[in-house]
Amino acid sequence: MSNKFYNDLPAKADKSRPDPDDWKSKIASQIIHEWDQGKTYTSSLNDLYEDLYLMMRGKRPKKNYDWQSDITLRKAFQIIWKMISYVSQKVYGASPVIGVSGFNKKGCWQRETLLETWMEEDRYFLVLVQGLLRLGLNGVVIGKKNWKQKLVEVPGQNGQKGKFPVDDRPEDIILNNKDVVVDWLLKPGQSIKDGRFIIHREVTDLMNLYNSKIKYMDLEDLENSTADKTDDAEDHARLRAEDGQSQIPESDMYSEVEIYERQGLWPVKVTKKELMPIFDRDEIYSEGTQWKQMLCTVAGHQRPKLIRWEENPYGEMNYWDGHLYIDAERWQSQGVVEPAKDVFIAQDDNVNAMFDEIWRNLFPPTMVNKFNVQEWDQIKWAPSQIWPIAGNPSDSVVVTGGTEITRDAWQKHALLESEIQTITPVTHNIAGAGKENTATLGALNATFSSAQLDFIVKMIEVTWLIPSSKMSLRFAQKFAHPLTIIAILGEPFEFDQFLNEYKFRPCASSVKLPEQRERQIQEDIQLIQVVAAIENPNKAKIINYFLQNIMRNRNQPEAAAMLDEKFFEPKTPAGQMQQLLGGGMEQGVPSNEKGIAMSGAERMTRAGRFTPQGMRLQ
Repeated sequence: MSNKFYNDLPAKADKSRPDPDDWKSKIASQIIHEWDQGKTYTSSLNDLYEDLYLMMRGKRPKKNYDWQSDITLRKAFQIIWKMISYVSQKVYGASPVIGVSGFNKKGCWQRETLLETWMEEDRYFLVLVQGLLRLGLNGVVIGKKNWKQKLVEVPGQNGQKGKFPVDDRPEDIILNNKDVVVDWLLKPGQSIKDGRFIIHREVTDLMNLYNSKIKYMDLEDLENSTADKTDDAEDHARLRAEDGQSQIPESDMYSEVEIYERQGLWPVKVTKKELMPIFDRDEIYSEGTQWKQMLCTVAGHQRPKLIRWEENPYGEMNYWDGHLYIDAERWQSQGVVEPAKDVFIAQDDNVNAMFDEIWRNLFPPTMVNKFNVQEWDQIKWAPSQIWPIAGNPSDSVVVTGGTEITRDAWQKHALLESEIQTITPVTHNIAGAGKENTATLGALNATFSSAQLDFIVKMIEVTWLIPSSKMSLRFAQKFAHPLTIIAILGEPFEFDQFLNEYKFRPCASSVKLPEQRERQIQEDIQLIQVVAAIENPNKAKIINYFLQNIMRNRNQPEAAAMLDEKFFEPKTPAGQMQQLLGGGMEQGVPSNEKGIAMSGAERMTRAGRFTPQGMRLQ
């Protein structure tokens, strides 16, 4: 049989040599598939967030009914920014924001000092404000924590060169909730780190990928590319259109790339060269398969291209999330505006309808001949009060008298207002609309503390601040330069693998606002007068205790430390007993809780070095 016709046939594929790029395309397709599935799950939640965001911007959400008045002012703005200002004052009224306690006192002090240094920076305050805005509107805030490090070479001794850190710290970035997809099996109250994966979408410049320390692959395939016009880009453009930017400006010089970063577990086979992903379910659950925290990045949505595949250098998903009011059925928590949103809209509808009715009563019907050419811009008419007619108007129209609308409208308005007061943390006193001319600190603290905002502070601490602080310390142990730690602590950092044994206690919940401090000062002054009249040898010690509390409430801890709680007047019975026991006569006797032997000269300066502890009454 002749073989002359077989030379034109393609050669058979060698199954023993798979396409090296086949697994890359499978990973890219899997990531885009997970993204699309997750977006379907969160689409309604994103729509809700957009409605709330428009309300706070003073815009009216789009509904299935249309009133003539379209732009309204929203109480959502009051709720959000009152909550943000209160929580910010509570959080930053404590130093440090997070306290640490545990078995290792030195380790606690070091961790507490590091957190205090990083959290008191100006940029972290902006992170807190952005996060509280997301929490109030959406109920969930999602952030990404990176370790930012910049080292420069400096000449050392003997001609050697060393690296010195000029920027070495944790960096928190608040993400747009619409750009994050999480595991759809998450339960209420769980963190996104408990899920199987997290995918983050962003648009970046191609040059940033080239200049990054991360070794991206196959970037040459992305040159001269532009970001895909996907539904996600249109969602962002719809909100930017409020400010006049309906789409991202295009340029011949720059190349924008839409990338999707996936973090999470992935089944892999460990080879000598690299980690090979597994896609076959039978092979996934077989022996020899390992589940590793992998970091994958895909460029493009319509034609996805894998540009990064490596084991996560952080060893965990470096994302954190905070929750406000936990939902009983779904993972997505509620914000402070969502429960009151429908009542707000109903109240606006009532006011707008009242205005429309007033305009109808003030303006007579504007009747025009529909067969004539009209100059519409020269005609004024009330809402829905322009009537095109043909023929004699008296035969076509029956004009009625004016209506009384204010009584029913204001009764309904008062009813809706009372409903708002019961379901939101912002009352008339807080908003400055009550009898008070302004929202005083007394009204602010009294109403908020007894209502919802102290609970909000606690939720933020438990779901956001504490997990984020623990992550910062874990990253510091892995990536921080030793000189950075020495510059902050004055000594090397004590690494400890038992990080969970340390108890992170929030300080914000215990912060006293000025009104609380003033009230406690007045109470302590009254108690001092009561105790002074008691005949008891220990009354001086009790008075010292109240004086110390007064000084601390006045932010004068140095003055409080000068009060020696172990000193008694020599003429009193307690002072005579102290002299007999040797506390005031023998030299070199330890005279404070630290066990330091005091000489005669040192006793005179003890008040300046000793920080007294409060007396515990039996």
